[in-house]
Amino acid sequence: MVDDRFFREVQDNCWDPEVRLRECAVHGVHRQVLSTVPVLFYYWAKAQDNLQIARFLNDHMADVVARYPDSTGWVPFRCKIRNWPLRNWNDLRRWVWWGWKSVPTSTIGT
Repeated sequence: MVDDRFFREVQDNCWDPEVRLRECAVHGVHRQVLSTVPVLFYYWAKAQDNLQIARFLNDHMADVVARYPDSTGWVPFRCKIRNWPLRNWNDLRRWVWWGWKSVPTSTIGT
């Protein structure tokens, strides 16, 4: 919901890795981008809050990829905080430390 209006209905393939893996297998998909759903971007929040949100979302993607290392060719795309370069740099260092080479595509904040 956005205010009192219906915004979007999502299915369990949006949040359940097991469902995504089954769908990928059915369709012969061997590599897929793992990214945050735009409805989770908090453009209105303060920068510090956005940092916590982005870190939570990035850690969640890291956990999903770690739990299914041999099951999929997921390529995680990290969230970054707009207009906060130093914090983005520090978070990107964690991304590199995890060994991922994907480019950030989603931006949280103003």
